[in-house]
Amino acid sequence: MKLGSLTFDDVIEISVNMKKVQKVDEKKYDEELKIAQDLASKQTIYGVNTLLGELANEGKSSRVDPEEILKMHAVGVGKQCKPEWVRAAMLIRANQLAQGRSAVRGSLINHILNMINRGITPAVPELGSVGASGDLIPLAHIGLAIAGEGKVVKGGKVLESKEVLKQNGIEPYRVNLREALALINATSFSSGVFAVELYRSLNVIISSLISSILILEASKGSLIPNSKAVNSVKLHNGPRLISEIIENSLSDSRRLGSAKRVQDPYSIRCSSQLLGAALDSIAWAKRNLENEINSSSDNPILVDGSFMNTCNFHGQYVAYSSDLVREAVSAIVNLEERRSAQLLRKEINGYKDHLGEIGGVGYMLMQYASAGLSALGRQLSFPAAVNNIPTSGFQEDTVSMSYNSAYMLSQLNDIAFRAVSISLVLEYLALKIEQCSGCGKISSMMYSTIENRFKDNLSETIENISSGINEMNKMFLEKNGLSFKSIFQKL
Repeated sequence: MKLGSLTFDDVIEISVNMKKVQKVDEKKYDEELKIAQDLASKQTIYGVNTLLGELANEGKSSRVDPEEILKMHAVGVGKQCKPEWVRAAMLIRANQLAQGRSAVRGSLINHILNMINRGITPAVPELGSVGASGDLIPLAHIGLAIAGEGKVVKGGKVLESKEVLKQNGIEPYRVNLREALALINATSFSSGVFAVELYRSLNVIISSLISSILILEASKGSLIPNSKAVNSVKLHNGPRLISEIIENSLSDSRRLGSAKRVQDPYSIRCSSQLLGAALDSIAWAKRNLENEINSSSDNPILVDGSFMNTCNFHGQYVAYSSDLVREAVSAIVNLEERRSAQLLRKEINGYKDHLGEIGGVGYMLMQYASAGLSALGRQLSFPAAVNNIPTSGFQEDTVSMSYNSAYMLSQLNDIAFRAVSISLVLEYLALKIEQCSGCGKISSMMYSTIENRFKDNLSETIENISSGINEMNKMFLEKNGLSFKSIFQKL
């Protein structure tokens, strides 16, 4: 894989699946370095020969040690970030620097890529970024690791960066002032976290699609509202695609429509509209993310041979995009809670309230757990982009909080996988009453997959199904002749 124009899939392949990335031609960046040096000898340029932030007007950069800049910004708190978040952020920062507008050496870009390819991941505390002036704090922790001053994660252990670099034949990188600022003055960390979590959110939607199919089977509901014909008259791509998958998956079912209800509840009847809107939201967010990944994110940047001050380090696009995806995921958590409640009604399951009287309460408490998740999901869906708290005195007076949005999306995804898993367990139990008799082939395959993940108690079962959702989704999509990549191509 080459830098320059990365796709969302590229970021996932490298950050999650540990694929390699090709190094850049270092000579390509010599010209911009010469321009930067010439300009700095003749004029005052922020971050090149001045102090930083609100102090830019108060002194010359000769007073500053570049590595001290990284140390003074590396004040993150909390437990360590997921390694895939950090790898995604490193890749995106390297790609943004590779656009050729930050006046950094090509050797810096290759040093970052070398660490990615060797599996050396900086240890970054997960809290502290406000998503403007760049993700200063988490990116400073990455910068320190690059310079051999911080810590890294290697083989699951947190170790001194200098020692791990040495063991891998890599010299710590000596940053200059422009590079110290360029490493931290970007949206790369918010974008990296959001990329990984957007991929997980897509998995949430696909798992809820499987739940849509199984609840139609379990409730013997009508396919008509989720048919291709009905959804073709509304001009949104998402519902059309969802209805196509639902209809294809249930084409050989003999259970549908036999309940003889005039209309099914919304949580069954409106699956195509609800999940289709979520898919279209994710597609919009993915487009914004790819634009951000392939943009020059820094301040200042070279434009037409001159350094120009910018606000290109601002994470507003990431914040808006992540906020929207959080709304979509939270709505899915709510959808799955309603499905759990509906399936416990004898009018819907065709058997008994709470699917029987086991333990005196049947499976009533499954809906309690889902209700708790749904309430928490709503709390986590409050938009971050409107939650401005100024920083750097009166200079950075409106910040995006893009990282906070992506961080909360991670928590929401965790909740959503479990909410879907609760629904899948109840759908399996409802279908088990008749041994999934009359189920279509794809439904039977999903039924068996859930059955194989049952444990001794319900909590373990829910967790086991949740941890296997990605695998289940992949199997489901393959049976429908689809992949995650082809889904985006159809939207």
